[in-house]
Amino acid sequence: MVIDTHIHVFPDMLCPKVVDHMAKESPISPHTDGSIHQVIKNMNQCGVNYGIMMPIVTNPNSQKNVNDYACFVQHHYSQFFALGSVHPDASDWKEELKRIKQMGLYGIKLHPDDQGFFMDDKQVYPLYEKIQELELPILFHTGYDPASPHVIHATPSMIISVARDFPDLTVIAAHTGAYAFFDLPLDYYEKIDNLYFDTAIAPYTISPQFYRRIINQYGASRFLFGTDSPWSDGGCDKMYFDKVGITRNERKKIMFQNAINIYNLPLNLTQKDSEHE
Repeated sequence: MVIDTHIHVFPDMLCPKVVDHMAKESPISPHTDGSIHQVIKNMNQCGVNYGIMMPIVTNPNSQKNVNDYACFVQHHYSQFFALGSVHPDASDWKEELKRIKQMGLYGIKLHPDDQGFFMDDKQVYPLYEKIQELELPILFHTGYDPASPHVIHATPSMIISVARDFPDLTVIAAHTGAYAFFDLPLDYYEKIDNLYFDTAIAPYTISPQFYRRIINQYGASRFLFGTDSPWSDGGCDKMYFDKVGITRNERKKIMFQNAINIYNLPLNLTQKDSEHE
């Protein structure tokens, strides 16, 4: 089984505008147009069984529409689970978090660059407190983003501050913790038990040999397979982990078991499922 824990899907009418605009900023060309049908086709071709949709609320007034679409995808496409999103500047973020929980979405996605806040800003802490209270995992975009090339809104030190200040909050740092391991000691994120990493964009940013060292340092239980589709896909990223050289047991954890446990996904694994990664 393979679960891609980092997929972006957009309503059909918005795909050309959104993906084309992002493609102009990104050094990576998209693999699909971001529509649900193309994403599912790509997943099937690459042997990805399930995906977790990552919505981002970039406008404080669009919370409801963004989360309603995430809920629609989750309920109408059996391959998908979805997170919700809120905007720190929205007046009703607290009510929207409660609604996300009631709708059965599986966590919260925040993007400090796109949403214009610094991850460790104390003004955002009440939002984290509420997410922690609702027992929802939270995934942050971390590190560089083409939308804010000169200002990093989620640095490694900020990741550590938030994870330590909210020890009962499950924190997932996308993009392997802000691509930090080249500039910092390899053990920089040690002894933070509530912090996990997704592997999105790793094939474009970290050599397989170095990723092997990262997994050796932290153990496979801390990593979730993710592609950042449409910017990569399961085929590319699965081949990358073949080069990383993960063991059979590590592959099970990274490719699906960690996602099921961290997001509490309602998947009952049969022996056949667990044997076919």
